[in-house]
Amino acid sequence: MLDLYRSVSEALDKRRLHLIILPTERCNFRCFYCYEDFKIGKMDRNIINGIKKLIGKKAPNLNFLRISWFGGEPLLVKDVIQEISSHIINLQKLYPNMNYSADITTNGYLLDTQTLKQMVKLGIKRYQITLDGDHDQHDKIRVMSGNTGTFERIWSNLISVRSSNFEVKVLLRLHYSPQTWKTIDSLINRINETFKDDSRFEIIFKSVKKLGGPNEELINIFSKEKEYEIKKELEKKIQNSDQIFKPEGIPLCYASKTNSLVIRSNGDIGKCTVALYDEKNIIGQLKEDGELVIINERLTPWLDGLKNFDNQSMACPYKNKIKLQI
Repeated sequence: MLDLYRSVSEALDKRRLHLIILPTERCNFRCFYCYEDFKIGKMDRNIINGIKKLIGKKAPNLNFLRISWFGGEPLLVKDVIQEISSHIINLQKLYPNMNYSADITTNGYLLDTQTLKQMVKLGIKRYQITLDGDHDQHDKIRVMSGNTGTFERIWSNLISVRSSNFEVKVLLRLHYSPQTWKTIDSLINRINETFKDDSRFEIIFKSVKKLGGPNEELINIFSKEKEYEIKKELEKKIQNSDQIFKPEGIPLCYASKTNSLVIRSNGDIGKCTVALYDEKNIIGQLKEDGELVIINERLTPWLDGLKNFDNQSMACPYKNKIKLQI
């Protein structure tokens, strides 16, 4: 119960702010199961200015600021990440009570040594990178927009992280499906051989879901029970069990929190990175002066889990509340 109250208290705390920023919604990959349409490109200048102004206004009263970079592929526009992150670091000097952390969800293809060094300097110290199996299996699913393979480049970049002394955390997100889970052993063996003694690397197994996109009808998925069973079976094959990612506290989705917002490349404000194309997820717009124009009737349903202490809505307000609305 204490964990619940602590998590809810943090989710309501106006001194905390979590911004999930999509600096571009374009991507250099065309993964088979992807739900994004890549129609919106690089973030406009007025939106970049708006983010900087928004954070500048909030900074004097913040105890904690978390920035999560998402896309598309965010590393396609490193200049946007550089500008906004540098602005935050300068604000930190003015407001030392504002603790700042940053993470990035990236396909890892562009995360070479020089880019990693640049990102770490900007305070980005947590990385989530997805693999869909060993070389052959991965390259059937996570391909470049020109349909070429991506595994070797990503793996080389991961080896560079291992060889560095950067204080980072890398979450390897290993996807599995009814078609692929039996072929993932060779990747697990490779990870065990390469990273088991490096505590900076963590592993999470995630089953493929139907989230939309052109290939949704071709995707096969597990039942909830089978998904859990396979996940536990795969986790047993990780030699260093301390590397298996274990979420802290109660399941509380960022989308159910009052102090968490998604800022898209066009300035639309949302709550969820999965429901990008559902109009119920467009809860407002960011202006160039940093003002948030919020549509309250769209925002309120996302927060009902906190208001009612409904565990299912807090864990996933989109699935358990928003998506069901007509």
